Amino acid sequence: MLTILPKIEQAKNKEELSKLYLDWIKSLGTVKVCKTCNEFTNKKYFDKNFDLSWTQSTETFTNELRNKLKYIENNRFQGNSYYVTSTNIGNIEIKNEPKYDNFEFPNENYRLLGLFKFWNTIEYFYPYKYLTNQNWNEVLNEMIPKFINAKNATEYHLAMLEAVVKLDDSHGVFKTEFTTEYFGTKFIPAKLKIIDDKAIVTGFRNDSLSKINDLRIGDIIEKINEKTINDILNERLKYIAGSNHNSKLRDCYYTIINGNTDSVKVSLNRNGKLYDKIIYRYHFDLIFKKNSKNEKYKFLENNIGYIDMSAIDMKDVDQTMKKLENTKAIIIDIRNYPNFIPYSIANYLNSEKKPFVKTNIPDLKYPGKFI
Repeated sequence: MLTILPKIEQAKNKEELSKLYLDWIKSLGTVKVCKTCNEFTNKKYFDKNFDLSWTQSTETFTNELRNKLKYIENNRFQGNSYYVTSTNIGNIEIKNEPKYDNFEFPNENYRLLGLFKFWNTIEYFYPYKYLTNQNWNEVLNEMIPKFINAKNATEYHLAMLEAVVKLDDSHGVFKTEFTTEYFGTKFIPAKLKIIDDKAIVTGFRNDSLSKINDLRIGDIIEKINEKTINDILNERLKYIAGSNHNSKLRDCYYTIINGNTDSVKVSLNRNGKLYDKIIYRYHFDLIFKKNSKNEKYKFLENNIGYIDMSAIDMKDVDQTMKKLENTKAIIIDIRNYPNFIPYSIANYLNSEKKPFVKTNIPDLKYPGKFI
C-alpha cells in the first residue's frame, strides 16, 4: 500500500490507474476458485450496509479491472482470516497489523494508510454504518484532504478525532495527549447544560470551589473569552461524539470551557443582569471526586421496588430480590455501567429461558454482510 500510493498519485487516467491496481492484485497471489461461494445459503442476512458497487464503476475502472474485482468477490476467501476475527457476540478484533511506534505525526502516506484502515474497518464491520448522518463514502472524500494537509501532530490528531465522530456514536471515543491539550486539561467546578445557545449552570462538580467562584444554579453563560456559545459550538461540534445533536450538546462541557490557563473570562447573566466574570479552572482530580455508592435498592411510592445497577453487586442479588419480592413492580435502573450483566436478576423474574437480545454478527466469509 505504501509503495503504490505515490504511483497512484501520478496516474493520469483510469487506464493507468486500473493497470496499477491489476498489477498490485497480481502481485498478491492467485485467487483460487471458490466452489462454495455461490451455493445457496439459508443464512438470514442483514444487508443495509452492504455495497460493493464501487468495484463496478465505469468512470474509475476499466472493464478488465471491474471483471477482476467481481471475480474476487465471487471467489472470496472462505478460510480463517489472517487480519480479522470475531468474538461469539459479534465484536471484531483486528489482528496481525504492524504497530508503529513514535508515530504521533507520520508522513503523508502513513497518515492516509491509517485513515484507510479505519475507514475500511467501519465500511465492512460496523453494523450501524447505514445510520450515520453522512454517507460513509462522502466521509472518506472529506477526510482525505484533512489527513494530507495536516501541518502538525495536533492537526493530525484532530483529523483522526473528527473521523471517529463521523460515526455518530456516543461510544466513538478517540483521545490522545494532543486532543487533550487542544481542549485543555483544566475544568470549571460547575455543571453546564446547553439551552438555546446558552450554557446554563445546572449543578456543581465541586460545591466548595463553586462557592469560592460565586457560581449559582441558573446562572447563564452567554460568552466565553468573548466568543458566543453558538460560535464555539459551530467550531467544535465536529469534535464531539454523539448519536444525535442533543447527545452532543449533553457531552460538550469540556470542549467549550476547558482550557490550559488557570482562569477563563465569561459573560454571565444572573437574574437578567449581565456582567463579566472570571471563573477559575482546576485539574480533573479536584473537580471530579468520586461519590460514595448510591443505595443498592429502595422502596418507592405505591410499593414499587427500585434497583440501582451501578451500586449493586452480584453477591447482593439474593438478598435484594428477597427484600423486594412482595412489591407490585421493580424498576431495574440500567442507565449506567452496571457491575455485572443482570442474568441472575432475570432468573427471579422468569420461570423459563427467554431471548433477551438480538445481534447482527459480521460474516467474515463475506465482508460487509451481517448474519
